[in-house]
Amino acid sequence: MDNSSLTGESEPVEVFIDRLSDEPMRAHNLLFNGTIIATGEGIGIVIRIGDDTALGKLAKLTTSEKTKISQLQNEIDTFVKNLACLSIITACTMFGIGLGLGYKLDETFSFFVGVFISFVPQGLPTKITVLLTIGAKRMAEKNVLVKDLNAIETLGSITFLASDKTGTLTQNKMTVVGCWVNLVKYEFDGKNAKLPDVIIQENPTEKECLQPKVLSSPLKHTTPNFDKILEIACLCSK
Repeated sequence: MDNSSLTGESEPVEVFIDRLSDEPMRAHNLLFNGTIIATGEGIGIVIRIGDDTALGKLAKLTTSEKTKISQLQNEIDTFVKNLACLSIITACTMFGIGLGLGYKLDETFSFFVGVFISFVPQGLPTKITVLLTIGAKRMAEKNVLVKDLNAIETLGSITFLASDKTGTLTQNKMTVVGCWVNLVKYEFDGKNAKLPDVIIQENPTEKECLQPKVLSSPLKHTTPNFDKILEIACLCSK
C-alpha cells in the first residue's frame, strides 16, 4: 500500500492478515481510504466510512483548526476598542455640555455625531496594508513568498523554522549523483558521468591520502567493467 497521502512516506508498506499493533497506522492489516494499492490482491471488509476513516479524521482536524490571531491583529483590535471608548466618552461629554449651554437638540446631536466620526481613523486600514505590502516585497527579494499579509509581522519574529522534509526540501526528485567503479568515484552532472578533480582510492595508503590521484577521463563504454555497471543499473531500476 502506498500511504503517502496519509503519512507522506513515498515507500509502499506491506499489508498482511496478522495485526501487529492496536494502533491503526502500525497494525499492518488495514487498508486506508484515499491510499493506493501498489501491488498484490486480496479481499477486505469495510469497517469505517466517512469521517470515521483515517482520511476523514485528518480532514476533520484540518477543518476544525481555529485560526490564531496574530500579535498585529491583537494590537489593532485593542487600539480600535480604546479609540471607540474615547470617542464615545468625548462625544457624550460634548453633547451634555451643548445641552447645558442652551443649544437646540438637533444642533447638539449633529455636533455629537461630528465629534464621534472625527475619531474614526479612516486611513488606518490603508496605512497598515501599505506597510505590510512593503514588508511582503522585501520578503520576496529574499525568495520568500507570503500569501497572507498578516503573516509578515509574525515572520519578522521567527527565530526557528521547522519543516517537513518529505516532498518539501527534496522536491520528490530521486536521481543518481555518482557511481564507484574500479576503485574510482565518478560524478554525474545530469547528463554525463565525469571524474571529479581529485580521486581518492577506496583503501588508500598514507601516500595516496597525502597525494590523491587527479584524473580527467570520463566514464565511457570502453571503461573496464562498464558492462557490469549497466547490468547492475538495470537490475536495480524499477
